[in-house]
Amino acid sequence: HRFAGPVADDQERTRRLLELMEPYHGEQREAIWVEGLCLADRGRILASWELTGGTGVIAETPSDTPAIPGFWVFSVWHFPQFGRIYNQLTPEELESLDDHWISLRRLLRRYFQSHFVPSGRY
Repeated sequence: HRFAGPVADDQERTRRLLELMEPYHGEQREAIWVEGLCLADRGRILASWELTGGTGVIAETPSDTPAIPGFWVFSVWHFPQFGRIYNQLTPEELESLDDHWISLRRLLRRYFQSHFVPSGRY
């Protein structure tokens, strides 16, 4: 978030990103989300993952849909194949994108099932 200044709120970050993206068009506006998760116990790393979400484009204007606080970029991360921004996508559409959150949830669940849940109890 440093690109918009240390005290910028979500709206200011959105405005600044769109300002920086003005010279770019079409494929030059493609954007992906890379998410990492590290699971640790008392400082010992148990597992870590890094996943890449679907490819969208940064819209030229923000959506009228209210932004998710702290996830401001979702209001401008547009998926042309669905004609909507990220936070308007259905669970089925997110699944078809191999969404990073869905994939991380599966990996984390699988980790806990294999390490902490007795066989046959989950």
